[in-house]
Amino acid sequence: MTPLLRCFFTLIGVLIAGVPLIYLTLPRDKNQQLLQQVTPAPQQEQPKCRTFLSLRYTGNLSSGILRYEDSVLAEIPAGTASPYELYIELPPNIKVVDIETELHWPEASPENVATLTLEPHGRPARTETQWTGSDGSLLHTIFSFTW
Repeated sequence: MTPLLRCFFTLIGVLIAGVPLIYLTLPRDKNQQLLQQVTPAPQQEQPKCRTFLSLRYTGNLSSGILRYEDSVLAEIPAGTASPYELYIELPPNIKVVDIETELHWPEASPENVATLTLEPHGRPARTETQWTGSDGSLLHTIFSFTW
């Protein structure tokens, strides 16, 4: 066997035995770091912005519903005194909030008014007022707030 061929087979043997040994001799911390870099991090849920909501209205409500993005925020039972207040959770850094309201007063009520106020944590409060029609027994509208 020629010296060049002997050197070639020796090199192949060293590579076959040496490459797996490199991974076995790495420090454990380095192996764990490599594993952590390859493993995707679990997605964390974004924190919500706690927001104070206040609904003020005239007259005696028969019932009311507040909705945000197809979910019911609150159902207001008959005889609930004004103001109706609660805390809601909104996505952080939201620019526009549309709250759908459906408020019912007894039949043949005079004109009524509802004022909705949102106070997100760390942001200025926003207030909007809506009036019922001349009937005064129903207010079905969307209160829109922009920051």
